[in-house]
Amino acid sequence: MNVMESSGLRIPQEFPRSAVVGQVIALVCIALYGISILGVTNPPYFLIDIGGALMLAMFAASVHSWYSCTGQIFHPYILFLLSVLLFHGGQVILEMFGLNEYGMLQGKYGADQILPAILIVLICFWAFHLGALAIAWRTVTRPKLEPAVAPSESRAALLVGLALMGIAIVPFLMVSVQLLALRAREAYIVLYQQQSGGGFENWKLVLSGFLVPGALFVMVGAQKRAGLMRASFLTISWLAVVAVSGLQFLLGARSHAVMPLIAATWLWHSRIRKVPKSFLIVSGVLMLGVVFPILGIIRNDPLAGQSIAVSSQNAFRSLENPLFATLADMGGSIRPLVDTLELVPETRPHQFGLGYLHALLNIFPNFIEALHFPLEYGTPESWYVETVDPEYAETGGSWGYSFIAEAYLEFGWFGAPVATACLGAFIAWFTLWGSNSKHAIKAAAVAGWFTIFLHFPRGILESYTRQLIWFSLVPYALIAVLSRRTENR
Repeated sequence: MNVMESSGLRIPQEFPRSAVVGQVIALVCIALYGISILGVTNPPYFLIDIGGALMLAMFAASVHSWYSCTGQIFHPYILFLLSVLLFHGGQVILEMFGLNEYGMLQGKYGADQILPAILIVLICFWAFHLGALAIAWRTVTRPKLEPAVAPSESRAALLVGLALMGIAIVPFLMVSVQLLALRAREAYIVLYQQQSGGGFENWKLVLSGFLVPGALFVMVGAQKRAGLMRASFLTISWLAVVAVSGLQFLLGARSHAVMPLIAATWLWHSRIRKVPKSFLIVSGVLMLGVVFPILGIIRNDPLAGQSIAVSSQNAFRSLENPLFATLADMGGSIRPLVDTLELVPETRPHQFGLGYLHALLNIFPNFIEALHFPLEYGTPESWYVETVDPEYAETGGSWGYSFIAEAYLEFGWFGAPVATACLGAFIAWFTLWGSNSKHAIKAAAVAGWFTIFLHFPRGILESYTRQLIWFSLVPYALIAVLSRRTENR
């Protein structure tokens, strides 16, 4: 019996035909949509509404096909797909229902500029999920039997997790005091205006990042303990996660506040105790419809001199439709894609994989200069803000970016779907490697990366490769080595 069958999840014996049919229908719809856009001088605005409908339909079909293949819905891969939908389709979907109060991208772009961006989102979304389904099919139709979890592995996870937390706790407190003191005097934007040091200059921020991954390994390592000791370790791990999320909420960083909570909740749900679906749904709605819109307003003012409760209440009252405001804010992340399609290759050439190579080499610390090389135009994120808003860039501001825009920047229209398909295959493989295994430390390794990786849809690859190694794979390797040495003894 394989791990998914032992947990009560159904595994299909062959690739579900509905998944194949869904992918074919989606491809035909995208092709027809592209024909209606390309070559038309003044495309009608209602095609944006059709694009929103296609995005929603493709997301629903993707969730269904993933469930048909894996038997899992509350899963890191599905959470990533949801992040892609919100960041690239939030405003498009609101526009479809006539709920976008200020218009698509505040009316600064015409339909002829927005529609190509919607088209490449649909193409890359389809390709991304196609790559993921290929991996999911191989995973569930070729189950790998694994031994039961050894006590030595649990002890090693606990030891490594506590060590990471011990390394991180003092730097975390130092960084927290520094950032909160800064936020007490200034608005949220000042955090982006701080110059980040390279190498050893940034040691406090780097080491503090190990607190949540360490807590996640402690969470799974505590399972072989009993009674009060088990409860104590679980409490410690949750306190660390809540502390990091609470700090980010106070600072005003919405995504970075909620990602550790999501990762820890999934790990708890998959390895310790099932979380009720109603709790997950209500929590998601409250985050998107209450917490996020409130933080979006009050973070524009310094913390000092304001009552958080009163400010939150006033902010919520000032919003007519808080949930729609959040979707519009998140959906504005399609703007970098719109601009990139117009700027490349007219103002700069494609990079043809050079940026991805730069991102992969980023796993090595900055002080190893021989393994790093400068990009002619800088990272896509910095190049973009310096191009579209130089004055804002001088203040240290950033508009974020888009992983689809980055794929287009690297390889153009024809190469971007291939790049996103490879990304989809890797993310599906990595998440299933953790979720389908009897070894809980693999799930903790996946959760450790997803404390930051859910933000990748509106970022660039370089910002997340280093965390994959140091927050996820290195702790996992240490635990595996310690566990094996203990068994040998």
